[in-house]
Amino acid sequence: MPYSWDDQHDFDAGVTKGYSYHDARKSYDDVAVAKTSGRVIYTYKNDFLQTEARYPILIGIDTTGSMEQWPRIFFDKLPLLYKEAVKYFPDCAISFQAINDYHADGADVALQPAPFGQGPQLDELIGQLYPVGGGGGQAKESYEMFALYNAFLKAPKAIIKPIAIILGDEAPWEEVPPDVSRFYKIPESVPAEEAFRRLHQTCDVFLIRKPYYGFGEADQPMIDIWKKTAQMPEERILNINDPKRVVDVILGVLGILTGKTELFESELVERQNPDQVNEVLKSLHSLKVSYHQRTQVSQHSVTLTTKGTGKTRILDQDS
Repeated sequence: MPYSWDDQHDFDAGVTKGYSYHDARKSYDDVAVAKTSGRVIYTYKNDFLQTEARYPILIGIDTTGSMEQWPRIFFDKLPLLYKEAVKYFPDCAISFQAINDYHADGADVALQPAPFGQGPQLDELIGQLYPVGGGGGQAKESYEMFALYNAFLKAPKAIIKPIAIILGDEAPWEEVPPDVSRFYKIPESVPAEEAFRRLHQTCDVFLIRKPYYGFGEADQPMIDIWKKTAQMPEERILNINDPKRVVDVILGVLGILTGKTELFESELVERQNPDQVNEVLKSLHSLKVSYHQRTQVSQHSVTLTTKGTGKTRILDQDS
């Protein structure tokens, strides 16, 4: 049963089709994000995350001021994200993490890594993230802290490489703050390149980008930083203009990773208008082509059978 993220249309056109967007989200803007107690619960000093999930997913969201309404709109869609994500990764667990700026906003709020959760449990976890809306205007935020912290992720029962998705618009700083490195008992300063190298070893990493200077030539220097500093292949840098399409793009990533692009695209066409469909597919095109080519030749791909269905999916583990 596909869903709609269009505020004006619920696709409630029958008992076998559609999903009520308004009923499902239960006004995340008022309930989940705004219900925070006003105190910081999760920081980089929390124990490193652990999960027994077979399919762990990390989603880091830049919540600084330059992101404007994107975090709110993203959180609005979350009741439907998990419902759809389990079509690709059954019983997956998700950790939502707020990313801000260590230098402008302070150490306590620079990274807020919520524990893994599933289904309705995610409502409470998101409600415990402290909304900052800050940032320092330097076109940099503390993405490198997200990288280093999550490089220590423990997922002993995972049957895929854990997935890490960053939603942001600016660039990482050049190094992890020394106080953070020392807290992790790393005696030397950790360059951002090293933090991301470690994250890539642990996770399958993707970046969903809101335009900062505007897409095209003006924004290319920002993309170049992500390619160099974060070692992000260009096909994993997914540019999108409309914040309401962000979770569509996330689901597209999951569809590509599992070899279920046909399922994803058929449901996308059913729930969105042609312009919205085209924007999402354009964002995912290079990634789709890259994974299709790799699954044809990779010696590290494995075919897994979904229990009880007899259906198979391809999971590329060479990334």
